[in-house]
Amino acid sequence: MLADIGIFGLGTMGENICLNLIEKGFSVTVYNRTEEKTRAFYEKNKSSLIIPTYNLRDFVISIKKPRKIFLLIKAGKPVDEAINYLLNYVEKNDIIIDAGNSHFKDSDRRYNELKNLGLNFFGLGISGGIEGARKGLSIMVGGSKEAYEEIKDIIEKISAKYESQPCYAYFGEGGAGHFVKIVHNGIEYALIESIAEIFFLLSKFFDYEKISEIFEEWNKGILSSFLLSATINILRKKENGKFLLDYILDKAEQKGTGKWSVEISLETGIPCPAIAAAVFSRYVSMLKEDRVKYSKLYNLFNKIKNNLNLEDLKNALILSILLSYIQGIYLLKGSIFYNYHINISEALRIWRGGSIIRGEILNMLYKEYLKNEDILASDNIKSIILKNLNSLSNTLSFATSNNLPVNVISSNYNYLIMFISEKLSANLTQALRDYFGAHGYQRIDKEGYFHTDWF
Repeated sequence: MLADIGIFGLGTMGENICLNLIEKGFSVTVYNRTEEKTRAFYEKNKSSLIIPTYNLRDFVISIKKPRKIFLLIKAGKPVDEAINYLLNYVEKNDIIIDAGNSHFKDSDRRYNELKNLGLNFFGLGISGGIEGARKGLSIMVGGSKEAYEEIKDIIEKISAKYESQPCYAYFGEGGAGHFVKIVHNGIEYALIESIAEIFFLLSKFFDYEKISEIFEEWNKGILSSFLLSATINILRKKENGKFLLDYILDKAEQKGTGKWSVEISLETGIPCPAIAAAVFSRYVSMLKEDRVKYSKLYNLFNKIKNNLNLEDLKNALILSILLSYIQGIYLLKGSIFYNYHINISEALRIWRGGSIIRGEILNMLYKEYLKNEDILASDNIKSIILKNLNSLSNTLSFATSNNLPVNVISSNYNYLIMFISEKLSANLTQALRDYFGAHGYQRIDKEGYFHTDWF
């Protein structure tokens, strides 16, 4: 029997996507660099639809033509190495699908290299984690337009559903799918940090059980989301009778996709300060020894000065999450800088099911974006912003008056205030650039660029 699909890499994601595929009726041949992993997986999940293979030649020849090979391995050099190995056995029109967290520029390069060899390449952005891999993912597809029909049925079958619609979309050639996934992950960073900062403020007054109850109440309305639900579960998890969270070191690591989204911001000139703040918050968290040393040296964290307003915190979280999504939407608009033309409404649509960033605020944003792509000009968005702005300001004031760090909340507040300000301090900034560097400036009373001899 020849398999419908090949899976190269049996990590947690590879295993669960394989199980998802066979549940949908596809036959799958599997290969892992270590034979022991392949044997263990097959022994645990014996099925007539799974074909275990132990060398690359057997792996490739056991797949129906045109072969569809999913790579579920670590991004970067391992992907290039895997492709180079496969080139010894694949044939013209075969399809290689990188379903890892690769950089979109790497996917562009691989797409062009394989196209020149008569092969088809797809970069697949997938969101949903382990549960999504098993039950249904949000899938962002980029790659060969001609070969898309060959894999479309497979992608649809393993995608999540939202209101009966499958949560996948084709975004363009090359690395378009991975571009969308990087922006998704940038938003994810900002959402996680927004929740973490509100939790941090609450933790100065309440224990984890009480905070989980507060979040559970909030999770019934506009704040309902996968990440808030996950936070509730985390806050209630115990080990040996004690809350597990107390045993977890406050150092937040990252794999790089958040940093890549900030690089997109810098390259395109599209600001995403909340995403950047979330990335830098993780960097600062990693400096644990320094933080312990300087905390003792400065000793600024004394008794909380004033009371916490729960309604303010709830509204601040609503607005911080909303503005984080909006910055992601603007980043997606920057895709034209890389010669992509991302359908933003499709990105929002497919993120509603299966993805880590799914939630009611996203559902609302999708509907509003369909009506008005100038999202900050939307009457409903404007109403939400104005309703919650004072709460965001009050929360920021409470945090700063008590020396409590809220990096993303602060960034979102200042992003909004700057974006809706007709006049900023940038005239002095530009004057100073001209003063020491003769960079010139534009005037409000006449056209052109001007330079002043300031000395």
